[in-house]
Amino acid sequence: MKQKVTNLSIQLDDEDGVNSLFFEYNDGYFTISRMDEDEDLYIEMNDQSNGFYSSIDFVQYCYENGEIEFFFDEELIEKYNIIKDITLYFQPLDNNKFEDFKKTLKNIFSPI
Repeated sequence: MKQKVTNLSIQLDDEDGVNSLFFEYNDGYFTISRMDEDEDLYIEMNDQSNGFYSSIDFVQYCYENGEIEFFFDEELIEKYNIIKDITLYFQPLDNNKFEDFKKTLKNIFSPI
């Protein structure tokens, strides 16, 4: 599934230690977050009722040329009835926002 992002929100290590990325697109949204390295990822797509927690071992990502693609392990696909992957593309970010984006991704996916 490929979606054009209309709004991107970045939360970099807030006062509660939460790191999150929120991608809004025409017919929905995708968000991924993590409180700290001891917590699982929280993933939600289009509705809070679709949200679930996952180990970082079951989700991968690839960022390249203004697109980020998230890949979900077969176990998650079956357990939560989700899509195999989602590609989100967006306008180039200014340098500061891009640095925050990279740091947030690193914090979300850092192993313990």
